[in-house]
Amino acid sequence: MDVLVILFLIVLNGGFAMSEMAVVSSRKARLQQGQRKGKPALWLLWPWQMSLGNFCPQFK
Repeated sequence: MDVLVILFLIVLNGGFAMSEMAVVSSRKARLQQGQRKGKPALWLLWPWQMSLGNFCPQFK
């Protein structure tokens, strides 16, 4: 049982790491273009992308 919990947490951590890399590597122009097309997920990513400079200045 403990092994399953640990494996689940490892997989969950991997998902968080992948989503973080996707936000960091996304281009601002593509986010804006997707917002104009009305994709709701990109409306959620835009504030995160704009605030990256506050936390990680090397990603500006």
